[in-house]
Amino acid sequence: MRVHERKQVDLREVCTIVDYHHFIGGVYGDETSGVSYATHMLGISKPSTRVATPIHLFTAECGARGWRMWGVNTDGSTADVTGPKVIVDALVHCIDRASGRDAVHDPDTENDLRQKVTQYEALNKMSGLKSEDHLDWKWAEQELKRRHKAMNVFGNCETEPNKKGGQKDNGTGNENWEYMGEDRTRVLRQAEGATIASAASSWGFEDATVAISGKGAGVGGGSKQQLSSSTPLSKSVSLGATDSLKLLLTTVDGETAKRPHQAFLTLTEPTTGLEESFVFSIKESGKGKVDLTQKDLPHQFLTSSKPIIASIVIGSFGESTPYKRKVFNLNVSRDANVPLAVPEPPVRYAAESEIHHIFREDPRSPPKIITVVFAAAVAAAFPVLLGVWATLGANANHISKALGDAPVSHALFYGSILSMEGIFFLYYTSWNLFQTLPAAAIVGFVAFLSGSRALSEVQERRLAGLR
Repeated sequence: MRVHERKQVDLREVCTIVDYHHFIGGVYGDETSGVSYATHMLGISKPSTRVATPIHLFTAECGARGWRMWGVNTDGSTADVTGPKVIVDALVHCIDRASGRDAVHDPDTENDLRQKVTQYEALNKMSGLKSEDHLDWKWAEQELKRRHKAMNVFGNCETEPNKKGGQKDNGTGNENWEYMGEDRTRVLRQAEGATIASAASSWGFEDATVAISGKGAGVGGGSKQQLSSSTPLSKSVSLGATDSLKLLLTTVDGETAKRPHQAFLTLTEPTTGLEESFVFSIKESGKGKVDLTQKDLPHQFLTSSKPIIASIVIGSFGESTPYKRKVFNLNVSRDANVPLAVPEPPVRYAAESEIHHIFREDPRSPPKIITVVFAAAVAAAFPVLLGVWATLGANANHISKALGDAPVSHALFYGSILSMEGIFFLYYTSWNLFQTLPAAAIVGFVAFLSGSRALSEVQERRLAGLR
């Protein structure tokens, strides 16, 4: 490729002409081809005030046989360029950046997007994709499609051969091709129209400002900067200990102001990758705002040695491409006189120190003197009971009749009462609760069955008038 350059060009001027076209004839060996039989020419020119023909400021003749194109990698090594499309895309990228429009011909960004899509596809196959990554994955895929669609305004320049009989590959790695099947291709500025058309179905924002106001600042106090949806701020935004940050914007879907389903201001700590998102409060008209101070930031942001990356994320339902892009860097200036409140680390499951459990001592019996006193009181009450019976006229003449009518019931009933007293004595002296409960349950069941029959016999005698 042969290049001639005369001076610097202001691509933002409307009179600047950028043209890329096929030489007349354009076939190897034709007299009307370019220098060294070049097949295509890229030119930048502007109208002249003295002569009728425009002044050519920059010309590049491409596709010459025997010539080759190469570039320089970041490590200093050279790399062959396989076709003039690479040069055209690089120049369009420069035009995009110089004019301030949305740069769709951006090789570095496209490479990052492809790597991101490949990474998310691999994570999705391994079921390792997080739910919050789906929006970023979808945005990267749609952004690639949008960029390719914008670039396709030039036609399929790699696969279509020259329709005038030109060979597809002349042996040097350069291709003889023409755009859109015409001898004279479309002006490169049509990329701007394609970009605007593709952006019509993408989320973005406009009329955005970021303002920093100190404590006690009146109306209009502090600093305010305009934000662009395509280019981040060149200078960092500083947030002091007593400052407050307010970001105002209007979300748009294409060119229409509209309220999205989700809109965040996402802050990212570049060293650790820690992210914190703040939700925009957005009205139906698309106007939204978000406010924050240092109190709203995690303590990792307050101790970061690098600027915090501030990005805006906008997305909603439908086919519109979500928006996610860095808008500015945030410098957090902390007051050194105020101690930083760092929360305690969370409790983790780990081995703890050995626990030595001390069991309670076995219950002790009361002093024997108390036991003897109460036992003597019970024993002394028995003869008193017999004396009361004799005084009141107790009748023991029917014992023989009672034992004759129900001998088993009376014997088991009185025997179960004595047995229950014996169980209580054993529990008091030697048995534990697990030994006492089964024995008491058995004796109680016998007392219930035999007692009902014995008391029935007593009722029958009393109904017969025998007392």
